[in-house]
Formats: sequence, structure tokens, C-alpha cells
Amino acid sequence: MIIAPVTFTEQLVPGLRLPNLPGLPGPFDRGISPRELLAPPKLDSLAGRADMFAVKTAQRFRTEEGIAWAERLARDGHAKVWVDFAKRMRGSQGAVQGWLGTALLAANMATTAAVTAAAKRTYGRPRPFVTDPSIVPLGPVPKSASYPSGHASAAFAAARIIARLEPTLAKEAYSLATQV
Repeated sequence: MIIAPVTFTEQLVPGLRLPNLPGLPGPFDRGISPRELLAPPKLDSLAGRADMFAVKTAQRFRTEEGIAWAERLARDGHAKVWVDFAKRMRGSQGAVQGWLGTALLAANMATTAAVTAAAKRTYGRPRPFVTDPSIVPLGPVPKSASYPSGHASAAFAAARIIARLEPTLAKEAYSLATQV
């Protein structure tokens, strides 16, 4: 197996640099259907412990700028970031095509939210701070289960649409989705 060298994504969130890991969704991936969504690992399994280690590691590398960005995202709603991308698309594609793209983006995000909510009910995975009190959440805490991540699902769904409709924004959209 060849392992690609780890590089870092462009920095969109102040103070946050994430490794560009192989296997993350990209503009040419087909995506997955709800039936292909794997169950989360058991908390006491090796994979479950690795998940918690990743959460704790991310917490250790928080920056003031990154915290402020996450709090703004929680306050303004994660969809606002993608609305801003939609405005940029409308500016470059013209009113009719731009608004059709915005409607497609909104419909895709709404569908993704519904599928994610159903999966959360199916798996019922507790949020990390519930199973480990040393984990401190940022912003308001959703009452839903933690898996799959609604923010991450919405971010990659939005990035996929943006990349297809406005390829010049693909790299930026997927970089932002990865950071979310």
C-alpha cells in the first residue's frame, strides 16, 4: 500500500491547519447512499478509542481564532457559510443560473439534514463530552446524537454541489468542509 505524504489544506479558518488525509471526499467522488453509511465503532473498541483520541487531540490544538470561528459558526448557523458561497456563485453565473444553483444547494442541504437526522436516531451515539467529561464542547450543544456529524455532512454535501456548479470554488469549498 502506498501512503500519500501528509500535506496541509489551505488555511481558511484562522489558526487552523488540518492534514490533507487520503480518503476524504472530493469533487469527483460519487458520495454514499444512506445504506452505505457504516455504524460508528463501539466506544470500547480500538476504533472507538482512536475516535476519542482524535477528538482530544483536536481539542489540544484549539486556537483563539479557531474557537472564535467555531462560536461564530454555531451562532450564525453553519448554513450561512454556504449561503456566502452561493452568493459568490450568483455573482459569477448570472441571476437565473445562480439562483437555480442556490436552490439546488438548499435542497441538497435539506435532504442531507433529513438523512443525517434519521441516521442519528438509528445509531444514537452519545456525544464525546458525554462519554468523556474532559472534552469541552464549543458553542451550544445539540440535543441529537453525535453520529453522523450534521455539520460535517452538510459541509461536504454543500461542497459537492458548489464544486459541480462552480469548479473554480471546488478547492476552497472542500477545504472548508474538511475544516468543519
